[in-house]
Amino acid sequence: MLSRSMIRRSAPAQVRSVRRRGTVRRAVKSGDAVTVHYVERLATNDAVVRDSRARKEAEQGDNERAEVPLTFIVGRNSVIKGIEKSVVGMEVGEVKDEVLVPAIDAYGEHMADLTATIPKESCPDGMKVGITVNLSNGLQAVVTDEDPSGFTIDANHPLAGAEMKYTIEVIQNVPSEQVKQVYFGAGCFWGPALRFKRIPGVIDTEVGYSNGQVEKVTYEDVCSGRTGHNEVVRVMYDASAVSLRELLDEFFLNAHDPTALNRQGNDSGTQYRSGCYVDSQEELEFVRSVVEELQPKFNGNIVTEVDLVKLYNVAEDYHQGYLEKGGRNGRAQSAAKGCNDPIRCYG
Repeated sequence: MLSRSMIRRSAPAQVRSVRRRGTVRRAVKSGDAVTVHYVERLATNDAVVRDSRARKEAEQGDNERAEVPLTFIVGRNSVIKGIEKSVVGMEVGEVKDEVLVPAIDAYGEHMADLTATIPKESCPDGMKVGITVNLSNGLQAVVTDEDPSGFTIDANHPLAGAEMKYTIEVIQNVPSEQVKQVYFGAGCFWGPALRFKRIPGVIDTEVGYSNGQVEKVTYEDVCSGRTGHNEVVRVMYDASAVSLRELLDEFFLNAHDPTALNRQGNDSGTQYRSGCYVDSQEELEFVRSVVEELQPKFNGNIVTEVDLVKLYNVAEDYHQGYLEKGGRNGRAQSAAKGCNDPIRCYG
């Protein structure tokens, strides 16, 4: 972990921009889907934390592969605030260098209330400094210290409290007018979120709860089965690169069993029902026509709930990109486009 004494307050960022020739001149705005390459460094010593163009070592028998660029929709607050703020007004091919981002706009300040000392008698077997543990509230924490009284755990991000420095290059900008979305209920949302994120043309996925009877819900509320909400994956996509029909084919034919009522695998309950939710009446009629067309491919009746999306709630942060971050066992799974590694649904 970084000590707070290592962190200095940032001055306003001094940015050098370089625009490359032969690129489309359209400034990034809120709602656009932007893809960037970036280099992330510690501002204190310029140590590289992440380089989206770098090669990384092979894992679990996979061939060596590159880190992936970062894709996000501007204004959704789904990435580091400092990166999101910096890309507004940039154009494809433009590079910003030496972008200083204070801790609050990077990985947040180090929060004392996210650390705790656990008595040894309350700790599971195998507890030791350096391992990652899963907490009952869904957060993950690192065991940072041990003394006679117990183990100290820290649920802050490892870079919490650190000022960061970035080099950012915009390599693609999909105008907001081309960004569409569809919501899929296919059982536990962790696996489907990763599955759809790997599809070329999909900009991003987000997990949440929709089509219930109350306005605001939490994971615990939904698990109770009393709110009527479904665990869903919000799939945001570039309509010029992948069609709604292609996504529907993946959903119905590969992502889950649409003939299973209120169940997928070992997960059962109305929150695990098959569902497809859209924003417009036109899309709704299209999905219904696809269901009718695909029905003969199945032995049982398709029981997918098809409706306009309503009462959607974004799920808690720890559910977002859960398998990419390591899941229950700390084994991160790739979200690279076209990746066909088997998805371990529970990490």
